[in-house]
Amino acid sequence: MIAATDYKHATRCTGCRIWSMGCVIIQIIVTTTSSLAQTAAPALKLASFLLEDGRILHGYGMDMFRWHTDAVPYIEASANKPALYGSYIRFTDVRSRDQDRLEQLTRLHKGWSDPDSGIQAPIVPMIGLQAWSYDFQERRDTLAAAFFDILGISPQAMQQFGLERAVYDMSLFATFLQHPSLWSCVQDTLVGRGLDPRDIDLPALMAEQTEEAEYRLISLRDSALVLAADRLIDAGFQFQDLAVLDGAFDDEIREIADSVRSVPSPYLVRFMYETIDGVSRPVLYSSETFKAALRHLVELFREQGATNAEFIYHPNAGNAFNLAAWYPGDSWTDWVSPSIFHSLTSPAQWDIMEDQHDFAALRNLPVIIAESGPTSQKYRPHNTSYPGVWEDWFQPYFAFMRQSTHARAFVYIGVDWGRLDGNFSHWGDTRVIVNPDLFARWEAELSDPLYLHNEEFWSTWTSLTTGIESPPTGQTLSVWPNPSSGNVSIRWGDTRHGATLSVYNLLGQRIHSTRMPHGTHTLTWDGTTHAGEIVRPGVYLIRLDDGLDVITRTIVRN
Repeated sequence: MIAATDYKHATRCTGCRIWSMGCVIIQIIVTTTSSLAQTAAPALKLASFLLEDGRILHGYGMDMFRWHTDAVPYIEASANKPALYGSYIRFTDVRSRDQDRLEQLTRLHKGWSDPDSGIQAPIVPMIGLQAWSYDFQERRDTLAAAFFDILGISPQAMQQFGLERAVYDMSLFATFLQHPSLWSCVQDTLVGRGLDPRDIDLPALMAEQTEEAEYRLISLRDSALVLAADRLIDAGFQFQDLAVLDGAFDDEIREIADSVRSVPSPYLVRFMYETIDGVSRPVLYSSETFKAALRHLVELFREQGATNAEFIYHPNAGNAFNLAAWYPGDSWTDWVSPSIFHSLTSPAQWDIMEDQHDFAALRNLPVIIAESGPTSQKYRPHNTSYPGVWEDWFQPYFAFMRQSTHARAFVYIGVDWGRLDGNFSHWGDTRVIVNPDLFARWEAELSDPLYLHNEEFWSTWTSLTTGIESPPTGQTLSVWPNPSSGNVSIRWGDTRHGATLSVYNLLGQRIHSTRMPHGTHTLTWDGTTHAGEIVRPGVYLIRLDDGLDVITRTIVRN
């Protein structure tokens, strides 16, 4: 990795390096696809593929309800169409039979279709899972108030020491350092509650400024938060990780897993995302219960046969010790994700990103930036009054990915937040297409071969997962109509000994196969599997093997 202060120079240097590497990457794909195709199994993980491939998957988001208003205009305007799109669903949506939310689980993969040209761009779905909806600010304030009560910080003490509101972030320890008498009272209160912090030398730990020293303070804070959570539970509050562990949502999780399994594509899953210091923290009881709940969810997915699901650990915090404390383990994790909302020109922000990247790299896990976008008014794309939007936010954003050894996917949230109700409506408009100059720079950046876009991704992925190579020249194959929701007419040229016609989904599973005798040149496929079941909407591959040539055509089922 590079120092935050050197990012501009590094971007220029790595730009040259990546461009030259781009040719190497492409060459590697061409020379290895045919050999890998002979042995590739349907169980190939997207995470493993991208780690070996070396490129960064282009993603966009967020939420299926913003698809037509925010995503489609971007896809139509962009020459580099995204291959990944993110959305959300809550277990209570499933329980209440919210049809729009339920349908998005499979509709996401259909992606974008141009009605004029018939071009179809299927999408790798990424779904964020929560148990139920909640007001983030209200929940955070409630937890913080209970936390202050556990610490023995009364409203009078808050006024005396200049604390405007209750918080549970680490800045509180700086306040304790400034006011030793307050820290002494907090220590006495915690001792009375069975939590002894008297071995904490606060001035020494704050001066040490190491991750280990910081984690000692984090551990104390989190232990006090558990005491606060116990008090809230007594008052009737619920925590999402405890509810999942109790099996309260097993049926809903199984139903989601069944929908994920039915999608002929890799499917990325985030559970209780932005966990440690982000939006999920106010509804989580502890690191141990979070880990156990995530493992429980993964096991339910596996029991349902959703082998195409890949699971993201999305902690949204730095400090290697704390990242390890919340980490569910290698057996339950395929990706590690940070979020990027602040400018990486800040050394502190760069360090947080570097901590999460290095945590993933030590475990040889790919990094996906599952949420990103400039939320500060200064750096929003529509702020044409500030000339440094690209240089101060977007350039270091891409510089981080260029310098990263394990960054393999990103999701940029291009949304007009101001049109939405909720916790983050003040974030403004992050759509890059609202600023023509910025969008031109964005497109120029993404034209680098380092980035993997929709068409090239699916071409490479399907060749690896199906064993299907590029079309040869000795045979012809046509599929019409395409896209289609009914019967499909398949035609091919003459064969010497007949041919086998097969249909594959994008997981590489052969779902239909017919042996055609010599002299036959047409076949009608009715959109069913070999078991007679109607296939789900999505992208499929028609493969003709006549013993000499193997040809593949893509078909979209509506």
